Amino acid sequence: MLRLPSFRCLAAFDRVDLSSEMEMSNRDLIRASEIADWCFCKRSWYLNDQDVRPSLVQVEKRDAGTQYHEQHARTVKRARTTMSTATYAFLLVLLVAAAYWCWTKAR
Repeated sequence: MLRLPSFRCLAAFDRVDLSSEMEMSNRDLIRASEIADWCFCKRSWYLNDQDVRPSLVQVEKRDAGTQYHEQHARTVKRARTTMSTATYAFLLVLLVAAAYWCWTKAR
């Protein structure tokens, strides 16, 4: 059975030195960001754990990919804006046509 360390209650004037009680090597400590990295990409987590860094060619490819995706995002945003404007213009024309039709029938 695993027992957790117990901490005694300390008065305000007691000096607390938990460093000896809380001491563990960094290899034993698992952070939430490490778990997230591992869940996202196990290979990336492993390479980062082994202190393997990307080469200059890989960095350039990554930067080129980032620029491509930023340009694509701008294009998609522009297309959405155009479609939205066209939709509002069509609805306005439809409203004017319906109003004209009602006006001609009322005469």
